[in-house]
Amino acid sequence: MIELDCISRVYHMGGETLRALDSVSEKVLPGEFVALIGPSGSGKSTLLNVIGCLDRPTDGVYSLEGHAVDGFSDDELSRIRRDTFGFIFQSYHLIPRLSAQANVEVPMVFAGVPKAERARRSAEALAAVGLSERAKHRPAELSGGQRQRVAIARATILAPRILLADEPTGNLDSAAGAQVLALLDKLHGQGLTLIMVTHDPKVAARAERVLLLEDGRVAKRLTGAQLAAAGEGPSGR
Repeated sequence: MIELDCISRVYHMGGETLRALDSVSEKVLPGEFVALIGPSGSGKSTLLNVIGCLDRPTDGVYSLEGHAVDGFSDDELSRIRRDTFGFIFQSYHLIPRLSAQANVEVPMVFAGVPKAERARRSAEALAAVGLSERAKHRPAELSGGQRQRVAIARATILAPRILLADEPTGNLDSAAGAQVLALLDKLHGQGLTLIMVTHDPKVAARAERVLLLEDGRVAKRLTGAQLAAAGEGPSGR
């Protein structure tokens, strides 16, 4: 379970203070699909980064699976990121010089997985996202949708319990986006907790719960069905 208790994140930039998160309290249960929406600068990505232990809150208590994260060392946070989370980003973050299969293997290299095991598991992961025939292609030789599917294979290669996706369809056309969303729906159906930032209300409506952020706070809580019924709703554009 993810538990956030009065989480704030404040940045000091020169003489200015930016409060990216302001006393956010929320729980995410195992296996939930939660979408974060809201206007640019509302705190969506900052909240996702705090949840994924990529950033530390300035104030408040963050508990992950019953353990307070706040006092953990950088090494402990690195272990949590490796063992607990899978990350998917809008810009893919693939290594240009590596093949699709080698990109998928990167987390296993850092986890100390033997070479033969890495090859087997990465091949299976690419097959699961429909890219077996593209295993030896580099990112520049892949379409945007194919790159994102490689990124999904990489994000799930160590069997994380929680998948964090920051605008996973933001750079994709509708057809490629639909393929990516179908994969995410499938992973959620297999029991993964999924937390996704999106500006698209139609994408957010696929979630079980939707949190609308404004000025670093949770301004509204909806179900995906409620957002869908509202039409365009709060789009986050």
